[in-house]
Amino acid sequence: AVVSTQSTGDFDFADDLGSGYSNATLSFSFSQTATGYWQSEKISIAYTNSSGDSVTEEKSFHEVNIISKQFSFACSLITQAKISDELELMLNYYQIQVYGVDSAEYNGTEILVFDEAAQCVAILSEGTWMGIITTLLLIVILVFSIMMLLSTSTPDRFETAKSKCLIIPHEH
Repeated sequence: AVVSTQSTGDFDFADDLGSGYSNATLSFSFSQTATGYWQSEKISIAYTNSSGDSVTEEKSFHEVNIISKQFSFACSLITQAKISDELELMLNYYQIQVYGVDSAEYNGTEILVFDEAAQCVAILSEGTWMGIITTLLLIVILVFSIMMLLSTSTPDRFETAKSKCLIIPHEH
């Protein structure tokens, strides 16, 4: 797919940085395809370290695969991005929308509203697939054993005290 435009979203935060870090800005870069889809490209963080130097670290960030412009992207899993040896970013319960962000009024304040979200969690997880396959295997074993039980037959003749001995032919 041909990438037609680039977009960047910046977020400033000051708390939870750890000792010695300040003035951090987190930037996400996104690309848009010519067919109207978007995906994440890279993540960068600019901060001031304990020595007072401004540092910018960058890493490719392909957590958001190709998504239609009509959707946002939401993820409830913890996403870790190791940006450098001393810097690791953890994202938990986040939602991103690059294009078509609407605004609405809530209690007299204008807020941004996300569109319907495409989830990062698959509809059927690995645990669900393991449960489905195990259940199917157990059902097959149950059906096979019931068929074996139903195929057993009783003898059509029985020995009695008045009749001759029952002789069952067999090969040696």
